[in-house]
Amino acid sequence: MARILLIEDEKSIADIMTMLLGFGQHEVLLAIDGEAGLTMARRDSPDLILLDIMLPKLDGIALNRELLQDEKTRRIPVIVITTQSARDNTLQSAENVKVYLQKPFDMMILLDTIREVLHSAT
Repeated sequence: MARILLIEDEKSIADIMTMLLGFGQHEVLLAIDGEAGLTMARRDSPDLILLDIMLPKLDGIALNRELLQDEKTRRIPVIVITTQSARDNTLQSAENVKVYLQKPFDMMILLDTIREVLHSAT
């Protein structure tokens, strides 16, 4: 079981992903904006972050920049989940971003991806 920080502002997506991750025996921490996500990442030391790009208060790109500048959070693996294509976003090349998933995506692929990223991080 991993502690996963989900930073997602769309309630319906957050609810589905929280339920799915719970079925996968993961502890889910939810932040609905970038500022809350950054605070939780620093305070709660998650094993993995699922990060949306389009977020209120602090977008995913700025949030990830902050994660990389902080010694406590820079090594937390990130899976980006967004409606933007990877070619439209410079975040895909960030050292902590392990996978870039474009919405909509298959939930089973997400679970497999999480498992792979967590396994490679240990």
